[in-house]
Amino acid sequence: GGGQGGNEVPAQGEHHGAIHPQPNAPHQPAQAQAPDLQAQQAGAGALGHPEDAWVPRLLPCCALAATTRVVGVSAGGCHALLITGDGGVLAFGAGAGGRLGLGDERPRARPERVAFPGRSGTFPETSCSPFTAACVAAGARHSLVVGDDGSVWAFGTGARGSLGLGRDVRVALRPLRLKGFGGGLSGRRALTASAGDDHSLVISDPDGSVFSFGNGWNGRLGLGGSDLEPRFEAARVPGVTGAVSAAAGGAHSVVAIEDGGVVTWGFNWSGQLGQGDSQTRGTATRVA
Repeated sequence: GGGQGGNEVPAQGEHHGAIHPQPNAPHQPAQAQAPDLQAQQAGAGALGHPEDAWVPRLLPCCALAATTRVVGVSAGGCHALLITGDGGVLAFGAGAGGRLGLGDERPRARPERVAFPGRSGTFPETSCSPFTAACVAAGARHSLVVGDDGSVWAFGTGARGSLGLGRDVRVALRPLRLKGFGGGLSGRRALTASAGDDHSLVISDPDGSVFSFGNGWNGRLGLGGSDLEPRFEAARVPGVTGAVSAAAGGAHSVVAIEDGGVVTWGFNWSGQLGQGDSQTRGTATRVA
């Protein structure tokens, strides 16, 4: 997470970003929950077990099969995502707005496998599908998954465009594929993604370009000093190539470049851009 812009304050305990692979409590039905699901579900299973934990704790054996090997993780506002050794995605925690991608808004206190649609575009009756995840990114209220084929999938809440699924899709209870990524005739191959509080970043081949979408306030999308409008589909960040890692914070963005440098943009009230001042920037600026 990063600094917050304006009056936007993340839910208590929000943390988010992406980590790539390295070598049942009873539920109330959604209609019975209070309207403020974000607050009600704030601690609902985000640790993968029903109780709070003050020290590191393994997930119970019933939550993950003995043969399951976890190779990637990401922690969002009040939920978490895992990548398993077979390329599957597991989700747990608060389910408000569909951020778990499990088809409803119920919280989960145990990891459950996320189903991805097959080649026919329909969701399988079981959670098994040929999809293989390469990266997961859990944001404050939404989630992104990058497939090993370069595709990008989003689910959760994106009222200001953080899903990248177009102006007409503000909530996705299951994974939906973004246009323009996936290689071949579908477009560029995505390499990695990061989900912030209210915006998202994607790095793609072949040149390490960065694409952003979501809330444009305080210049967090990096699309220009005067362009503060939300973007509901991915737009290329000008002047940035050779990106190898990206992090979308609360209202700012940080990108590492292959030459070892770092560029930042967005809200800078607390100096979170690393530029030696507190000036907000709407375009990518290299950290000296």
